[in-house]
Amino acid sequence: MTITTHPASAPAATPALELPAGLTPLRFVGLLALLVAVAYPKILLGWETFYIRDFAYFGYPLAHYHRECFWRGEIPQWNPLSMMGLPFAAQWNTLVFYPGSLIYLLLPLPWSLNLFCLLHQVLAGAGMYLLAQRWTGSRLAAAVAGCAFAFNGLTLNCLMWPNNIAALGWMPFVILFGERAFRGDGRAVIVAALIGATQMLTGAPEVILFTWAVLGLFALGWCREERSAGRAIWTALGRLTLVGVLVAALAALQLLPFLELIRHSHRSTGQADAAMWSMPAWGWANLVVPRFRSFASAVGVCFQAGQDWTTSYYPGIGVLALALLGAALVRQWRTWLLGGLLALSLLLALGDHSFVYPLLRKVFPPIGFFRFPVKFVVLATFCFPLLAAFAVAHLTAPGRMPERTLRRALLRVGVALGVAVIVIVACSYALPLRGEAFTASWQHGAGRVLFLAAILALVLALRRPSPHVQRLGLALALALAVAGDGLTHTGQQNPGIKPDLYAPGLLREHWKQSGLDLTSTPDTVGVQAPAGGPPALPAEREIAPGGMRAWTPAPAYEVLLKRMVPDAGNDYLCHRLAQFADSHLLDNVPFADGFYSLYLKEHHQVWSLLYFSPTNCNLGGLLDFIGVAAMPSATNIFHWQARPTAQPLVTLGQRPVFADADATLHGLRATNFNPRDVVFLPEETRGAVSAQSAPATPGVSAARVLAQRFSAERIELEVETTAPTMLVVAQSFYPGWRATIDGKPAPVLRANHAFQAVALPAGARRVTLVYQDEAFRAGLAITALSGFACIGWLGRARRRES
Repeated sequence: MTITTHPASAPAATPALELPAGLTPLRFVGLLALLVAVAYPKILLGWETFYIRDFAYFGYPLAHYHRECFWRGEIPQWNPLSMMGLPFAAQWNTLVFYPGSLIYLLLPLPWSLNLFCLLHQVLAGAGMYLLAQRWTGSRLAAAVAGCAFAFNGLTLNCLMWPNNIAALGWMPFVILFGERAFRGDGRAVIVAALIGATQMLTGAPEVILFTWAVLGLFALGWCREERSAGRAIWTALGRLTLVGVLVAALAALQLLPFLELIRHSHRSTGQADAAMWSMPAWGWANLVVPRFRSFASAVGVCFQAGQDWTTSYYPGIGVLALALLGAALVRQWRTWLLGGLLALSLLLALGDHSFVYPLLRKVFPPIGFFRFPVKFVVLATFCFPLLAAFAVAHLTAPGRMPERTLRRALLRVGVALGVAVIVIVACSYALPLRGEAFTASWQHGAGRVLFLAAILALVLALRRPSPHVQRLGLALALALAVAGDGLTHTGQQNPGIKPDLYAPGLLREHWKQSGLDLTSTPDTVGVQAPAGGPPALPAEREIAPGGMRAWTPAPAYEVLLKRMVPDAGNDYLCHRLAQFADSHLLDNVPFADGFYSLYLKEHHQVWSLLYFSPTNCNLGGLLDFIGVAAMPSATNIFHWQARPTAQPLVTLGQRPVFADADATLHGLRATNFNPRDVVFLPEETRGAVSAQSAPATPGVSAARVLAQRFSAERIELEVETTAPTMLVVAQSFYPGWRATIDGKPAPVLRANHAFQAVALPAGARRVTLVYQDEAFRAGLAITALSGFACIGWLGRARRRES
C-alpha cells in the first residue's frame, strides 16, 4: 500500500531521508514481527501462554466459552454459567461478532489467543507507521512512531485484554482512512466505514470513543485550514458524517443489543470513582521514571500505587523528549492539536487530583459511564508517537534548522529530562511510599537516562550526511532503541505459564479428588468418573447447566483479589481452583458470580446483598433459592463443601407475595425467607396473577416437574399441578426471555427482584422459555442491508473507473 502525503499539510522529506530501499512499510512490519518474536519467543512457540490478570480470568475464559459455542453451531447471546445468567454477545467486549475472532475460533487455544493479541500489537505499530508517514512524509519518522505505539507501557499492558489490543490496533487505520474520506476520496468513504466498523466490533468503548474524537477534531482542524472554500468544508463534514453512519449501520448487530443491555445495566453517570480509578497525583512522574512509587507483585509484575487499570503508561523517555520537541518546534495545526490533546488527556487522567475532570463531569455527566479516569492516557499514548514523528522529520531534514540550534535543542530537552529523573529518584529516596523499592527506582531511572542519551544521539547522527547503508543502520538502531526502552522499562509486564493449566475440567477433577459428589456425569462434561465413585446424581442436583451452582463468598474473594503466590503457575492454579472471576467457564460450572463490564441492574442489587451484607447476616434462604450447592470452606478457600439445602433451578408451588423493590430486597435478606414457600412479585403484577396465585394444597404433591431439558438459550419443561400456581426459575430476568404454555405465549414475570416466574394454570403443561434478542435481529438486518449497500457502492465506483 502506498500512502502519499497531502501537499497542503505535510511537506515531503528530502530524498536523502526517504530510505527507499530501507524502512518500507512491508519491511517495517517484518521488523515489528521480529521484535515481537524476540520479546515473546515461548509464547509464539506455544511453550507458555499469557496469564497475568484479566487475560487469565476474563479474556481467556470468554474466548473459551465463545469457541465452545462456535463449534456447537451457536451464537452465544446468553450465558447461563455466569451471574445466574446474563447477555453474552451484547457485552460487546466478548468479541463475538469481531471478524478477527476467527483466529482463536479456528486455531487451538490458548496459543491462538496469544497470537491474536500479538498480531494486533503488530497491527497497531503498522497503522501508526502509515499514519505518521502520511502526515510527515518521512519513513524514518514513521518507523519511530510505529515502534513507539507498539512498544509502550499501555500497549504492552493491553496484551492482557484481547478487545482493547484489537481496538488499539485499528485506531490509526480509522484515523488514516477517515481523513482520506473527508478530504474527498470517494472510495475511502467505504474503506473507512469498513475499518471503523471492524474497530467498533472489538468492544472497547473508550478506545473507540477516543478514536472518533481525534478524527472529528482533525476534521475540524483541516476545515479551519481550508476555510476559504466553505462549500468544500461542508462537503468534507458530510462525508465524515456518512462514514460514521455507515460504521454504526455495519456494526448494528452489535450496537443495538449493547444499547439494550446498557439500558438495563447497573451503569450510571455516577458510576466513575474519580479518586480511586485515576492516575495518582504524582502520576506524571511515571512518564519519566516508570518504577517510581510502584510495587512489584509476588510474580514480578509491577503495579502503580493508586490505580489498578494498567501496570504502566510509560511512553518511552526518548519518545517523550521527541514529543516535547515536536510540540515546541513544529509549527503546524496538527502538532498544535496533538499537543493540546496530550495535555488535556494527562490532566483528565488525574481524575479528582486536578480540577479538569470534576469540571467535565459537571458539564457532561454521561462521562460517568466510563469507570476509570486513567483511561484517558489512551489519548496520550496515541499522541506521543505522532508528536515524536513530527520532531524526527523536522530535526533530521536538511535545511530545517542549523545543526548548532539542533544540538542545543536536543541538549536542553535531554538535560531537562535527566534532571527530572534525578529529582524523581531523590523523591523516591527521601519520601518513599510504604513498601516502595528505592533500588528499583534508581536502577530503572539510570536505564532511562541511557536510552534517552542513545535516542537523542542517534537523531543527531541521522541529521548528518552519511552513506545509505550507514544511514539505514542508524535508522534501525533508533527504532530498536525506542522499542527496547518500552520492552525493558518495568521488567516483564506479561509473564507466561504452562498452557496445560488452562485445560478444561480441572475444578471438577479437584472436587472428585476431594470427595465432593456434585460433579456432572461423564457424558455431560467429558470427565471420566473414578471407578467405584458415587452414583450419578439426578440432573437437577448436579452442578451443571440447568442444575445447581457454585459460589465464592466475599471473604474468600477478597483473599484471592489481594494475594498472589510467587510461582506464576501455582498462583494461577490457586485462583482457578477457587473459581476466581470467570474461571468457572473453563470447567462448565454454573456460578453465582462472574466478572463482566455490565451487570443487570436488579441482579447486581441481589449480588450486593450477598457480598456486602454483614457477616452475621444469615442469607441461607437466598443461597438456597439461587441454587448454591457448593462453596469454599470458611477456613480453607481451596476446600469446597456441599450445601445440601440448595434448590434446583426450577421450582413450583410458591405463594406469591406482592411487594415493591425495597421490600423485596428486605425480604430476600430476612432470616426467615423460605424460597420453597414464597416468591416475591412486583406490586404492579398483582392484578395479572391474582386469579392464578393459589398455592398448592398442603401435604399433597400438587406441583412437580416431570421432565426438563436445558440449553443456553432454551428451557423446556413438562410440569403437572393440581391448582393454579407459580413456576419460578432462578435465572436472571431480562426482556429477551419469552415463555409459552402449551404453545401459547405467556408473560415472564420478575420474581424475587431479579429472576423469572411464569403463572401456571392447573393441569399437565408443557412450558418453554426461549431467549430471543429482538435488538440483535433488528441489528442483523441493518448490518446486512448496509453491507450490501457498501458492496454496491464499491462496484459502482470500480465501473466508473474502468
